[in-house]
Amino acid sequence: MSAGVRNLPCKQALFLTALLGLMLQTACLVAVDEKGAKAAEKSAKADEKSAKADEKSNEKAEPYPVAAYVDGDPVFVAEIDSVLFELQKTRQVNNQNEIQAKADVLKLIIRRRAAERVLRREGFVKDSEVDKEIDKLKTQAGQQRLAFNEYLKKRRITLGTARHEMAWKVGWDHYSEAKLGEALQKYFEDHRRELDGTTLRASHILLRPRKAGENAGQLTAHAEQIRQEIESGKISFEEAAKKYSAGPSRDQGGDLGFFPRYGVMNDEFGRAAFALKEGEISKPVPSGFGVHLIRVTEVKPGSKQWTEAAAQIKTPATLDLFEKLCKDELEKIKVEYTGRVPYYKNEKQIVVPQADR
Repeated sequence: MSAGVRNLPCKQALFLTALLGLMLQTACLVAVDEKGAKAAEKSAKADEKSAKADEKSNEKAEPYPVAAYVDGDPVFVAEIDSVLFELQKTRQVNNQNEIQAKADVLKLIIRRRAAERVLRREGFVKDSEVDKEIDKLKTQAGQQRLAFNEYLKKRRITLGTARHEMAWKVGWDHYSEAKLGEALQKYFEDHRRELDGTTLRASHILLRPRKAGENAGQLTAHAEQIRQEIESGKISFEEAAKKYSAGPSRDQGGDLGFFPRYGVMNDEFGRAAFALKEGEISKPVPSGFGVHLIRVTEVKPGSKQWTEAAAQIKTPATLDLFEKLCKDELEKIKVEYTGRVPYYKNEKQIVVPQADR
């Protein structure tokens, strides 16, 4: 199947939080959802003709359309469709972001396969436990008046795929139970200033377009010129704020008072400010208000401990734990893409199937 490379921004879109939840939970869609099954079947039928043609050529023969092979092991298109169906329920996926969503789902499934290998190697997955989970699936299928092979057929996956899902369920449950507390503490220490209640006092110089047609690049260049003037001692930060700033704080030399990391300043400004040392001046910081130069003038350290922030940091700490688990293994596996589903060529480019362009 021919494909084109489309440049798409790799943003931390809102749907990624929902996607992370689905991918890190026990197993996706262990019960057959009739609407989801029909949606997956409808999507897969479009590939049936090309799949049969591929079987006659060099591609491995599989019972259902394949999105990618991980060391020769198939990731079926239906696995991606099932996750997308759940995201669509919560309106996290729409026509505008569906291409990136598919690529993100495939990327995380591949990471989950890599992580599964580590979990097996380190003893967090035992086949006897996987067998018990498969037995539970068979019971679920029976409750829906389905033979197990019919259950698998409705989901358009194989027994091998189901075992991957259950191995992930068993392994991740054991691993996160053993490691999450440590991960939460490490994440807190790595981001202590943002999470322990620390407040900063900062000043800023805000540049906005002074004439029609002045763009962000020109504002950034102007801000950098002002920063160099301040750093060289030609002008003080307070004087520069009074001379150049478009913000109301210019009359106070740009002083904004104290503020915490979250909830007061916009995220771009807050992130940049909390990365600075006391007395340090930032490089130009674009935001929805214009372009800023920020200087931290005072720091009041907070006193919160990681246990008080545990609920707030659970999702990012879990993501860190997952990424570290699979990082080294990803370098060892061989991934072959079939081109039926959008996939990342690198961190910024998504290869899009001809039919989706």
